[in-house]
Amino acid sequence: MGRMYYRLAGVVAVAACLALSTHGQTPPDVVVETGSEPGTNSSYPDGAYAYAIGDFPAARRLFGEECRTGNTGSCLRAADDWRIGRGGPQDYGLAIEYADLACQRRVADGCTVAATIHFEGRATGEPDYGAAREAYGAACDLSDPRGCAGLGNMQYIGLGGLRERREGIENLRQACRQAFDYACTQLRDYGQNR
Repeated sequence: MGRMYYRLAGVVAVAACLALSTHGQTPPDVVVETGSEPGTNSSYPDGAYAYAIGDFPAARRLFGEECRTGNTGSCLRAADDWRIGRGGPQDYGLAIEYADLACQRRVADGCTVAATIHFEGRATGEPDYGAAREAYGAACDLSDPRGCAGLGNMQYIGLGGLRERREGIENLRQACRQAFDYACTQLRDYGQNR
């Protein structure tokens, strides 16, 4: 349910952004080239516009460019597009690069995406639990319940660093207090009170 909400919220946000920036019409300086190869039209005003009209290769490229010039929201979009292969082949290395940029700019979602990729070993073929724990910690520092739950679990079992049961339980409790049911379930599984 959480991932579905995130994706739906992203689509709604793009649609709202497009409606606000163009009032539902094609901006006058944009030429939508019909019949052109997807991803080759360079006249789009931004990645959100390319995404809204369905040119996912162009959207992915533009989100990457926007991210490199400081647009943090575009870092998340580029990371997601590369992670799931929207607009071209999957590339977890690029997904983690963009997620890490978002995380460095203090966006919790970027930290949790980076942590998940590190934890699963998608970018390198081998899990990097230390990097995952660090990224979950950064998300938790930004009050993200998923980050606190991930960090708490890793601390509790000693994955990616020292075994720190007390700190792990506290981080799980913090996530549970934010109504993150998974963390509440983990506390119960560990025999702890909320």
